[in-house]
This record gives sequence, structure tokens and C-alpha cells, in this order.
Amino acid sequence: MTTTETNPACLDATDALRWLRSRVRLRPGRTLVGIDGPEGSGKDGFAEELASLLADGGQQTLIISLQDYGLDGNLGDCNAAEVRTFIEDVIEPLRNEGSGRYRTPETDDHGHPRWKCADEQAVILVEGLGLHQAPCCTEAHKLWDLSIWLDTPDEAPPQPSRSEPSDPHDDPSGPPTEPVSQPDLVVDNTQPHEAID
Repeated sequence: MTTTETNPACLDATDALRWLRSRVRLRPGRTLVGIDGPEGSGKDGFAEELASLLADGGQQTLIISLQDYGLDGNLGDCNAAEVRTFIEDVIEPLRNEGSGRYRTPETDDHGHPRWKCADEQAVILVEGLGLHQAPCCTEAHKLWDLSIWLDTPDEAPPQPSRSEPSDPHDDPSGPPTEPVSQPDLVVDNTQPHEAID
């Protein structure tokens, strides 16, 4: 397994949790972490373990699940208006430069959405399928401060949809319409791993 100090190519889950904990500690303000992977790769469990690890270190953590907001399946296949509303009401406010006031999946007795405020130093773990695709990640924009792909034996991490030229103006066909972003970290999540102190 080859790793670098700034971006490990692929780590097992135990080493990945340690790597993420060290990177999040170095960041000022809120940190958005996107946790992606194929169906059945354990995104929710990995998010819970990372949240527990960070909370043990004194950091406020918040887990956002796409399913809780009715965005089931691949985010790219969901209703575009619902995805846009989710990003505007939930993700954008939770970014480091956002207000911190976000819409929760719960509603009040009258069916109106409930709102909460996240701490200025909170780590927000967003888990779901399709977080490395548009509209979350494009050629020019990535919502996540850190992004994770949970690898399984049958699935490879997301790759760019085609080779991209160094200068998009050199390519007469233009940039791809649905670019796929590379994750910051690929995690081998196929084997159980030990608890981290």
C-alpha cells in the first residue's frame, strides 16, 4: 500500500479514521466531509465511527444522511429541484463561510421544516451515494472540504468521465457535462477493523 503525507491512495478503515482525525484537527472553522461509495459499502456506519472518534477528541460532529432528506439512491438520479433545495438549505449553510443555520429533516406539528445552528467548529459528515458527481462535484467546484470513497471488492473508486486536457480551451468538444471528482481518500472498507483509541 502506497501512501503520501498529503493524500493516501488507499487505506484500511482503521488507518483512514486516524488519517481523517488528524486532517480535521488541522482545519479552522466548519469542515464538510462527503462519504460516498456503492450500495452496501457501509457509509452510515463509517460516518458514525468517524463522528464518535471526533467527538471523543472534543469536536462537535453532525451526520447528514441523504436518505433522511428523501434523497434515496444515487444523488445524480434524484429530482433536480429537490437536490438543489437540499444543497441550498442544508449544505451551503454548513460550509465554513455559511451561516451555520441549516434545515433538519424533521418538521413541526404544522409540517414546516425545523432549523438548527451548527457550531462554528463543527465537523459535518454527509453520507450518501453520488457525492462525487454533479452537482456536488464538478470540474470547477467541489462542495466537500474532504471527500471519501468507501471501496468494496466489486467497485472501483470514481474516475473522471474521460481524460481532461490541461487547458479546456484546447479541447474542441469542451468539458464533460457530468464530470466526476476524485475522492481525497479511498478506504478499503471490506474487512472489520479494530476500535481506535
